[in-house]
Amino acid sequence: MRSALERDPQIGALIVEPVQGRGGVIVPPDGFLRALRALCDERALVLILDEIYTGFGRTGTMFACERAGIVPDLLCVGKALAGGVPLAATIGTPRVMTPGR
Repeated sequence: MRSALERDPQIGALIVEPVQGRGGVIVPPDGFLRALRALCDERALVLILDEIYTGFGRTGTMFACERAGIVPDLLCVGKALAGGVPLAATIGTPRVMTPGR
């Protein structure tokens, strides 16, 4: 990831599924999400986690990122949010959600 970011300094955000749901359940190795959070902090990148499939208790915690002990800048949620009604939301930190910052 670090070498990809060095090749393209215009990258401003990383989008990751904490557990990939399509094509099989793929769980990242321990420490991966923490290292990604640290890399984003180091480079002032926005970390976006897509928890459309994994959110709301589907991994044993409310959100999969809790298992890694990280807080993303943006958290995309859906599916289980409205009990079958098509609804999605993005939750964010004040740093990325406050206009003009």
